[in-house]
Amino acid sequence: MLPFYQSFYKVCILNGRLFCDSLLEIRLVNRLLTLYCLFVAASHGLKIDKSYAAVVDQTPAQSDESLNDLASLASNTELSISSPPSFRSAVIPYASTADYALPIRENLAWDLENLEELITNSAKQGAQLAVLSETATWGWAVSPGDQWGAWSRTTLLELAEEWPAKGWQATEEDCNAWQARSVIKASIAYSCVAQAGKINLVVNTARKINCSDSLECPADGFYIFNTNVAFAKDGSILAFYHKRHLYGEATVIDQPPVAFQNDGRFTINILDNNGLSHDIPIAMVICYDLYFSEPIMASVQEEGIRHIAFSAAWTPSPPMYNVPMLLQGLSRELEVAVIGANSFDNGSGIFVNGIAIDYGFEASNDRPLLADIPISLVDKEPIDTNAVPKLLTTATSTVDQKCTTWYEASGYTDTFSGLCAIKNIDDLGIGSVSLNLIIPDRCAVKVSLGLEAGENEELSLALIAFQNTWQPPFTTPSWSARGCGLIFCRKKTLADGSIDCLPDWSGISRNSTIHSLQMSFKGDPADVYPTIPMVSTSRGLLLKANEYEFFYRKETGHYEIYGGKENQFSQLHSLVIYQRF
Repeated sequence: MLPFYQSFYKVCILNGRLFCDSLLEIRLVNRLLTLYCLFVAASHGLKIDKSYAAVVDQTPAQSDESLNDLASLASNTELSISSPPSFRSAVIPYASTADYALPIRENLAWDLENLEELITNSAKQGAQLAVLSETATWGWAVSPGDQWGAWSRTTLLELAEEWPAKGWQATEEDCNAWQARSVIKASIAYSCVAQAGKINLVVNTARKINCSDSLECPADGFYIFNTNVAFAKDGSILAFYHKRHLYGEATVIDQPPVAFQNDGRFTINILDNNGLSHDIPIAMVICYDLYFSEPIMASVQEEGIRHIAFSAAWTPSPPMYNVPMLLQGLSRELEVAVIGANSFDNGSGIFVNGIAIDYGFEASNDRPLLADIPISLVDKEPIDTNAVPKLLTTATSTVDQKCTTWYEASGYTDTFSGLCAIKNIDDLGIGSVSLNLIIPDRCAVKVSLGLEAGENEELSLALIAFQNTWQPPFTTPSWSARGCGLIFCRKKTLADGSIDCLPDWSGISRNSTIHSLQMSFKGDPADVYPTIPMVSTSRGLLLKANEYEFFYRKETGHYEIYGGKENQFSQLHSLVIYQRF
């Protein structure tokens, strides 16, 4: 295929019928390109309408003849049709199965054997990249049973490895030793399985580095870093990434000094679905790093990387969000593909430009997530904000009510608190009703509902304007965010007059519906980190990227989420717009 037609083809097929419509409307292409675009759309199941004839500037007879000749156009060797280039990736959300009664190396061998099988099965199903979850082989060794103290550090020192340098790969002798279990090392096991399956890997490990000659070195003589390692399909080490932002692990895992900080970028070679070779740059991110602008923003904005490998051991964070909501929102706003593996039951998934390709909410030690990911990602079309009705964001009275919503996990309570506007659902009546909640100059929401009688007893809808700083134990650094969150909850008024808003996971009753919803947040468009929209229905299900709009309305200075399609927000779980500060 000629280079020009190849690039034109990508635009046609990735945008489909809508792109063809726009070509016809603005009359910017010649008839050959228009017919070619129409054929590409038709060859992928999109209906061709003879009304397109007017655009190619032909008489009706000529148009009919041209449409009938589209098949012969495709047979032209210069315009041969192939599928959009993509490669298959696997997410392996594995949680360690270690037994505290067993020796440390025996536990490592057991986990590595399980992961070897999952990676091999992924490769057999066509995966050319597998991303593993954080702490897959070592999380058990930092159990909070001793308050993350001396036992954990000592155990982790024995479990952690001094890894070979970038470029190293296991030899045949190494692999034979691993198969015989005469040598039990994660570096060798991963290198060997990558070679055997011809699959690229992103794995997580506890890496120790001797630092006894440094004044900053820990007393035991080693740095231990929470580390992602990238392997090429020939088993060679491509890159290391040391987690920069530690969450709940700072007493046993070391914060990497500047000399040990790295960008986590690497390039893999793959064969796409058409058999063509591509080099794909990828950036690694580990768990809590996702809340901070570095290193992810430098990788995306400065280096132009569009594929992110994300490893996490993320405990549940309702009521405002879960991991798939966060990954989907980040993927949408950065216009990237995120391949995210999580070892806890707060969700893993594969997201492309905000589209949830595959995701789940359980750490699974027997079923990877698999999806085909496009090599070239198409930028989002700008939204016509004039087509979306403006939302009332001012109120005649001030709001001084304070609400707190919270969720406790792993001994830490994740709270969101701030000024709120809250309304009991039962007070709205029955039938078709409209609800406006406004926190002046901060947040606003308009909801259109269809309510059944007596089915939403004691249920409230709360809009919370939060601006919080979170400092979980054993975590460096803290993180801060502001935003707007809309959740269903059951309220309890406390002695100081504030409201404790206990999340209701089921949301509005199944016989009631949400017809449309619009929410706005007064944010700062100059913020370095992207402003993230997150939408989830009950049971954690995500809305599709095309089921709502998210945009910045310059004239009001508000970010807005808008969904105007019947029932798409029914069983809403939470709706959040947040911004780091």
